[in-house]
Amino acid sequence: MSLSSAIAVLTPAAEACAQAARVDVAALTDAVLLEQQGQLAASVRLIEVAAAVLAAEIAHRSRPELGYQGLAQKLGARTPEALVQRVTGSSSPTARR
Repeated sequence: MSLSSAIAVLTPAAEACAQAARVDVAALTDAVLLEQQGQLAASVRLIEVAAAVLAAEIAHRSRPELGYQGLAQKLGARTPEALVQRVTGSSSPTARR
C-alpha cells in the first residue's frame, strides 16, 4: 500500500474515532476506556513514525548546501523546521523533533 493510499484510509478512520469518542466515551466501562486509550496511543505513535520519516525527507531536501534551491527556501521558509511547522500547524519544538 502506498503512503497516499494509507492516508486516504486513515483520515476517515481518524474522523470516525474523534466523532465516536465525543458521542459515547462516557458510556465506556473503566476497562474499555483504558484499553481504547492504549490502542489509540499506539496508533498515534505509529503515525508519528510516518510523520518523522516525512519530516526527515523535508530536511534532506532543504539541506543548506542546496541554498535557495532547497525545498524550505523555495517555499519561503527559513529552515526545514519552519516549513514543517507551517505545513503541520505544530509548535516549533514539535517541528524540530
